[in-house]
This record gives sequence, C-alpha cells and structure tokens, in this order.
Amino acid sequence: MLNWIPGHIKEGRFGRWLEGARDWAISRNRFWGSPIPVWRCDTCNALFVPESIEQLSKVSGQKVRDLDRPNCDNICFDCTRKGCKGKMTRVPEVLDCWFESGAMPYAQVHFPFENKREFEQNFPASFIVEYVAQTRGWFYTLMVEAAAIMEKHPFENAICHGVILADDGRKMSKSLKNFPDPMKVVEEHGSDGLRIYLLSSAVVKGADIRFSEKGVKESVRRYLIPLWNSLHFFTSYAQLAKGYTPEKIQWLNTDADMADRHILSELETLKQQVDLAAKAYDQRVILCIEMDGNYSDSFAAHKEWLMAQTLAQKIETCVSKPFAELKDENGILKIQVVPVN
Repeated sequence: MLNWIPGHIKEGRFGRWLEGARDWAISRNRFWGSPIPVWRCDTCNALFVPESIEQLSKVSGQKVRDLDRPNCDNICFDCTRKGCKGKMTRVPEVLDCWFESGAMPYAQVHFPFENKREFEQNFPASFIVEYVAQTRGWFYTLMVEAAAIMEKHPFENAICHGVILADDGRKMSKSLKNFPDPMKVVEEHGSDGLRIYLLSSAVVKGADIRFSEKGVKESVRRYLIPLWNSLHFFTSYAQLAKGYTPEKIQWLNTDADMADRHILSELETLKQQVDLAAKAYDQRVILCIEMDGNYSDSFAAHKEWLMAQTLAQKIETCVSKPFAELKDENGILKIQVVPVN
C-alpha cells in the first residue's frame, strides 16, 4: 500500500496526472546523454537490443568496453536476421534524462547484473521526499519504470513538500537578493527555531509558503523559550529537594500520587502520539508548550498548580516523592508561575 503525504496528493496531483498521462517519448535528438541501446539494420530495418555488454561483444566481434558516444556509434555488425545481408548500426538518439532518473533504483546497484540480494533488500524504498511538482517528474518516472520492470511500486511512502518562496511571494533569487542569509538566521535564532518554523508550516503539507524571519523568531518565542523555562523550572526546584536523584519510581495507590501519575499519563499519551505520527511520516508533530502569557495574580491556587503540571509533563524526568517537601499542608505547590512573554 503506497502512502502519500499529504494524503490528497494520491487522488489530486498524482491521480489527475495519471488520468491524463500521454505516451512517453523516451528518445532525445542530442549528442550528449545515455545512448539508446538499439541497433537497426540499414536494409530490412530489423532491430536488435543486446541484453548485456557480453552479448553485444559476441554479436559484433568486438571487445566492448565503453558504451558512451562516440565509441558506441562505431560498433557495427551484420544483421542478426537470417538471410539479410545488411549492416546494423546504433540508432542516433539518446535517452530522455528523466528515463535515467526513473532507472535510479536499478542503476545505482547495477541490477540485474550484480548485487541482486542488496537490491531486493532495499526495493521498494521506505520513503522518498521531493517537492509537489515531482508528481509529474521523478515520482512519475520511477513509478512507470517500476511497474514495467518489477510490476510493483518503487517506494512505500512519498512525502511531498511545497515551495519556500521569498517574503514578497516570488521565488528566492540570488540576483534579486530577496531572502535573508540562512547562516545569519541560524546564528541569530538557532537551528531549532528554523526547524520548528518550517515543520509547523504548511510547506510540509505540500503548500507553498512565504518565508518570514519574523516567523522563525515567533517560533522561538512560542516553543523553545517555554520549553527551556520548563526545564529551568524543574531543575531549580529539584535542587531544593534534599537528596533528590532521578530514579525509577514505584507508585503507591494513594491520592498523594495522583498528580505525578497524571503527569506520567499525559507523557505516555504524548509519546504514543509522536510514535504514531513518526510511523505515518507526519512531519507536523512538534513537541511544544503552548502558552498565551495572560496569567494574573488573581488565578486560584489550583490554576497555578495546573500550569506547573503543564510545564512538567513535557519532559521525560518527572518529580516524585522528594517534591512533596515543596507542598503546603493542603498539597498545593509553593511556587509562583511566571508568564513567558
């Protein structure tokens, strides 16, 4: 079963392209390219397609070593059709370069002449990634040739992303200089900020986006800073708990354990969601903390506890028994939640 990401590509761009697909002229009238391995008789027009270099050497009576032009054009031999006295020469055309791209899975390991086991272990490929226009380019040529040669699809998962345009909506261009220096963006906002900005955008769902450095900055503010603050919150209060060391926790079925058990439950749910999304090649799953920064001193004590819980549940290491020392007689954490701006 072939999985398209996003799913609408299957019946959309790719499906419509298949419905209107025309015959593919794989030849090109150029000098440079992969020579088409077909020899034609100058008398009866019979065609000969060698199965291998060895067969071509045997039929031509020459030791064939180089299949590039112009050497292959000099390989001539008697017509292979019985009774014909004509001469066979190679047709002048070369292959369309897209035909070569579709042959990649076989050509890269010289299949079927060698590495058969290696090929069978890696075909079809687990996944392929390209931008959406390749539905009528590389994805299509791979599919056509795999169907003809192997009678199966060449990949299990096809991930189609959109195009990252400049902030003005035009294609990024060196001559126009309409995009920021990527290294400066990383230096100022960090590589994680750039990754989150792109992974949380529509570009991973096959849509085009306008790149905005402000968007990268906003991703840092919304996701990375709260995540860092949650870690800082944990480490700061964990140090106050005497003798605290992370360890495997044995839970007791008591009300005092409910808060920690709830946090672990949320953590396990998060891990399962991320695992399922990763298996489905859903790139938009981001481990993040959503915070609106509109907290006030009028919040009730249970609201503060809930916010502290939200911060803590996003990290693997959770606070257990020693943390009870930071609770008052009512079981409320003695902390103050500071909003992130």
